[in-house]
Amino acid sequence: MYDFLANTANLPKWAVCFCQNIRHDGNHWIATTPGGEIKIRYDCDAKRGLIDMYDVSNTQHGNPAFTRLVPNGPEETEYIFTFFQSSEIPDAIFAEQIKGLKTEFGVLKTLMEK
Repeated sequence: MYDFLANTANLPKWAVCFCQNIRHDGNHWIATTPGGEIKIRYDCDAKRGLIDMYDVSNTQHGNPAFTRLVPNGPEETEYIFTFFQSSEIPDAIFAEQIKGLKTEFGVLKTLMEK
């Protein structure tokens, strides 16, 4: 599961509400999202199960999404996804993002169970 999620090219395969397409451009990945194109940077650490994603379109630090893969017994893994509502994101948009994540987690679960 880690290898799949840590591969930025796989983002449109599971984050279907957020990322319609992705391409590599120099030092960044460019994702086509409902809000337009954004530059994405991943910061990954396989040993700790970390896959942090940053929208670095306008800043080096970007809007982060912190994700973790945590073992839950010998056969299962939990995927924890944390992101925050910045002051620029209206409540309605943030609610849609949460709704989209629920859909995407279902897609991810289906992909991982194949």
